[in-house]
Amino acid sequence: QELGGIKSEEFLKLNPLGKMPILTLPDGTALPESTVILRYLDEKYSEPQHPSLNPTQIEARARSDLFAQVIDSYFTPIQGCMYRGPMDAATRAEQVESMTTYLDVLEHLLSDKQAPFSKESVGPFCAGTTPSLGDVVAYPTLAFAAWILPKQFEWNDIFQSRPGLRRWWEAMNDWEPASRVKSEIEGALQEWDDSGRWQRVG
Repeated sequence: QELGGIKSEEFLKLNPLGKMPILTLPDGTALPESTVILRYLDEKYSEPQHPSLNPTQIEARARSDLFAQVIDSYFTPIQGCMYRGPMDAATRAEQVESMTTYLDVLEHLLSDKQAPFSKESVGPFCAGTTPSLGDVVAYPTLAFAAWILPKQFEWNDIFQSRPGLRRWWEAMNDWEPASRVKSEIEGALQEWDDSGRWQRVG
């Protein structure tokens, strides 16, 4: 079904907020919000050979949820500053700069012994030795940032001076489902680059 843009009448019938993503189920149900979609799919299709990404221990689950919350509440509302336009230059610069703080928060959660339930987590993932929903929520946003910020905003490597986040990033890249996502994202971003998107958005 062709829906048009996110502000089209067809799309707004599925999600009145006019936001992506939505998951359309076979019965026509439209489920919005990335974390809600992930939880639904995880609980719907988990089985012995594909165990749930939702940690069983409450402390690990809290760490996973907190990692995801930092992305959903702080990164997601502003991540368009990396690629959308037109946007006031001062606003774009302020939002891009704020990403430094949010990256540091993720580093804190992964490395700081004062972070919630850090004693129960040995990493490299946000909730322990295996990926969880928090990692899945965070990974696409970090894949965008890792590609765009050095290329378009002259940042250094976003993992520089953030050893916990680098360790997390490398572990996620070694996880085959995540590496497929990274390849798709970087392919799409390269197409944007080739098409001159960055020059158009200013």
